[in-house]
Amino acid sequence: MEALRLTVGYFLVAFPPLFGIGLLLKPELFFYKFSPNAPYVIAAALVAVMVLSMARAFGYYLLKKE
Repeated sequence: MEALRLTVGYFLVAFPPLFGIGLLLKPELFFYKFSPNAPYVIAAALVAVMVLSMARAFGYYLLKKE
């Protein structure tokens, strides 16, 4: 159980920044700023960033837990 907790903790700490950088580098995201759906895309991106930050915080919690 300890190895699983550490593995999940390290994954949750490492994955959100990498996913966020990949999300920013996708070229199709830049075309949404001229779309009528732009506010929804921005809101969805903010929600995704919030969920990723909570996942990262939970990963830190798993790594600190004794």
